[in-house]
Amino acid sequence: MMCHWPFTTLVVLSDLTAVCGCTDPDKRRPVGDLNNNSVSEVWNGPVLSGLRESFERGIAPQFCDGCFLKDVPTQSGCRRPLSDVAAGPQILQFEPCIRCNLRCPTPHCELNNNSQTRDKALASIDDFCRVFDQVGPNMEILRLYNYGESFLNPAATEMIAYARGRRPDIYIDAHTNGLVFTTDERRRQLVDCGLDYLVFSIDGASQESYARYRRGGDLSVVLDNLAAITKLRDQKSSTRLRICWRYILFNWNDSDDEMNRALEMAREIGVDQFTWHLNGADDALSSVRFRPGTPDFERIRHGVWDFGGWANALEEKIDSRYPSRLLAQIEPNVSQLVASPGSRISFLAKASNVGNTRWIAGDRQQRGVVRLGYHLFRGGEACGDVLFEGRGAAFESDVKAGDSVEVCVNLDAPRQPGEYVLRLDLVDEDIDWFTSFGSKSVCLPLIVQN
Repeated sequence: MMCHWPFTTLVVLSDLTAVCGCTDPDKRRPVGDLNNNSVSEVWNGPVLSGLRESFERGIAPQFCDGCFLKDVPTQSGCRRPLSDVAAGPQILQFEPCIRCNLRCPTPHCELNNNSQTRDKALASIDDFCRVFDQVGPNMEILRLYNYGESFLNPAATEMIAYARGRRPDIYIDAHTNGLVFTTDERRRQLVDCGLDYLVFSIDGASQESYARYRRGGDLSVVLDNLAAITKLRDQKSSTRLRICWRYILFNWNDSDDEMNRALEMAREIGVDQFTWHLNGADDALSSVRFRPGTPDFERIRHGVWDFGGWANALEEKIDSRYPSRLLAQIEPNVSQLVASPGSRISFLAKASNVGNTRWIAGDRQQRGVVRLGYHLFRGGEACGDVLFEGRGAAFESDVKAGDSVEVCVNLDAPRQPGEYVLRLDLVDEDIDWFTSFGSKSVCLPLIVQN
């Protein structure tokens, strides 16, 4: 038994109460108050420290009663030594606003909208900056969302820009219902603020279906805003922003016809990702046909958000009408490699950006940076166990759509003579290899001989 949240993530509400995990809309499991204490005092305070020690001993604390996060499988990479955890959270999840412009049928929504669960509905830019600056060197991700509509806070994009300026290396994502971006200025601020990833929550392909959950919402407005933001992003060749349409599956929007129409809309708009999401708000509303374990669920599993990875329901129909944003043509200056055991191998490869988004340059394995990478396989085919993985030299500058870059690849030959295969691909660091988006890799035979 192991819950990663006390080890990885600090969740901060709009009134600067810190809670444990993302499933506490009513502020029932506070772990500290950042109005009166520092991030370090809360992160290493008695509540979170006690939770970590309990989980290390395999005990589910009484504090966690009613929270299902403790039962969610935890990846081994989250099990950091307590000495490393003390330096600070890896993830800051900050709630800019508790209010919402919709009235979804979930028990906590009315309480939140009436400010009955927070002492302050909007976090100020000063609140955010003070908390952000205290988080420490472990931070890798900023999530600017929790409950409420984040972008009802007029300072939300300013918060993102501040974080990007202070910590250029972190990954920043946000969620929205998409209703507030009705002016050119608001769309420009969003695209330019330094956001890496934006999720639009849109649960239907018709107004009737969409509004059964997103009460008070106008599907045509959301789709217009989504299309305008995506177009503006593409026109600016934004170096960062990826856009996802996330669709919660309910028992009224799960027909093949409606789901296929939503996918077609997403392709026409040009979003990067479309994912299905299993409803966790009220089981009585959930799709029955797509419950885990059913044949229908297995059919869409590759595009389901809940199971991690770069889930994308658009991938099954990549074609020339809807090209991936991440496509490359790789041309090495050799067709075969021959080396002695343990010797240094060097060659050049030209990588052409034949997709429709700029590749971000960088010399670190930082999320969102694009590099030429490779896998080495034993034997005559690129299959089986990977002997090792590596990267070519970093790009000197970003690579725009239609441009090319020449990369030097250096690696040491295996010490055991034999036949090998070196497979070249582009990688979007900490996201996926380009082949997952429909791009093609290139394989070079490598012969190691005495």
